[in-house]
Amino acid sequence: MHAGKLDLKVGTFTIESEGNASLYLDDLVSAETGNLNVTVAPDQLAQVHLNGTTGQTLPVGLFVNNTVPALTVNNDMGITIQGPLTVTKDLTFAKGKLKLSSDNLVVGGTVIGADASKYVVTDGSGGLTINNVGNTNIVFPVGSSSSSYTPLTLSNSGDVDHFTVKTQSSLDGITIADPSRVVPVFWEVSEAVPGGSKVLLTLQWNAVDAAKFRWPICHGIE
Repeated sequence: MHAGKLDLKVGTFTIESEGNASLYLDDLVSAETGNLNVTVAPDQLAQVHLNGTTGQTLPVGLFVNNTVPALTVNNDMGITIQGPLTVTKDLTFAKGKLKLSSDNLVVGGTVIGADASKYVVTDGSGGLTINNVGNTNIVFPVGSSSSSYTPLTLSNSGDVDHFTVKTQSSLDGITIADPSRVVPVFWEVSEAVPGGSKVLLTLQWNAVDAAKFRWPICHGIE
């Protein structure tokens, strides 16, 4: 199903299917007191595709329970999420970036297709949560801006847990006396259930971030 400009004034618009279903949102999306409910049978897939050619914004409460079964980002101009959102299965990147605000984006499945040109921008207080992380390398494709891709790879050999990652280019309240001793990229990692995890992290930054970095005297900030 293709939708151009979607304006949900009131009530709930439900898309229900016993088989796989796809909803393509090709233009602006607005919701006053209405919302969107996309449901399929438990063994089927319901995919929402964000296909705009101009920047798109997903308003707060667009989806019932702030949940969508699967989501595809396919917009070079970028997409902004204004409230919390849970993708119960996979988040797929075809093109463009997904910008968070002050709430987390939760992914219950896998993040597919992300790279330096298409990823989650965490320039607010919200982060990317990936559920059920165990002893497998999981890439959190995040960046602090639309021009800075600084992903983090996490594996957890301890108790399986949900992890949230965000990155930023500065830390509030912290003064760095000698900027040459640090890469100006900061990752914040948290787990849903404190304790029990044994985590290995791999951090990635850009060459420009380390242009003045002196490796022999580097150190970390806890």
